[in-house]
Amino acid sequence: MNFLIEAVNENLSQRDDLMQLIGNNSIKKMKDNHENHAGFMYNSFKVKSEKLFINTIIWVYRTYKNHGFSYQYFPVELKARKSAVNNNLSSEN
Repeated sequence: MNFLIEAVNENLSQRDDLMQLIGNNSIKKMKDNHENHAGFMYNSFKVKSEKLFINTIIWVYRTYKNHGFSYQYFPVELKARKSAVNNNLSSEN
């Protein structure tokens, strides 16, 4: 999980529009959020709870937005997560 978080952090940190995406937040806050979000997702997959998964996504979306992240942040971050998974995990995983 840690190397996936790092891949997402690196991907987003290299963007020219990063500050527009994360608002007045620090890059450290973005990275901390990625780590926390990954932990929530891991737990929802581990317990195989669709409700927990859905509620976590909704909570993350609202929380990030309330802390000044742009709505455009979410598709960019999701694309980075998908890329990290596709580039670092085998199809079996």
